[in-house]
Amino acid sequence: TNGSTRDDNVIFVGTMYPSREQFFKRVNWGPAKFDMYGLWSSKRKNARLRRNLRGQVIENDQVAELYRRAGVGLSLHRTQRFVDIGAVIDDGEAYSAGPRTWELAACATFQVSDYRREIADVFGDTVPFYQTPGELSAIVRRAINDPVWRDEQAARQRECAQAFDCKTTFGHMLEALT
Repeated sequence: TNGSTRDDNVIFVGTMYPSREQFFKRVNWGPAKFDMYGLWSSKRKNARLRRNLRGQVIENDQVAELYRRAGVGLSLHRTQRFVDIGAVIDDGEAYSAGPRTWELAACATFQVSDYRREIADVFGDTVPFYQTPGELSAIVRRAINDPVWRDEQAARQRECAQAFDCKTTFGHMLEALT
């Protein structure tokens, strides 16, 4: 055993947009098992990634149970606009964290993410950020090899989410806009 009550796997829940598929197929998952749950958007599925696909759409209670067992939860925000997959979200354009960020924190699952300013604002340095497949590979390797650090960070992430006062934060945003 590695000292943790969690599995040594990485989980991703979400739609497999082509940009995500391209990113994930370049990640070296090392000792971790990579599990994906969600829908594929491309007709031509990458054979290497298809082995990691564990299900299609799943219910929220199932997601929570998977997160509670997982060693690492992965957040990768989409770069394509939802209504027009050909249109790209520009760097720095999107502020907010996706719903998976909050779900992972609520389940006290260690998470890593691509950069979103809201994640940095709420979680500080508790959520490691990556930009490249190589950076993600290194973070995953550390999380799997150091379960004590991983579990401590996950607990801190949950504390940050619990301390977040959305009414106050959104109130400040509204004041700044008026």
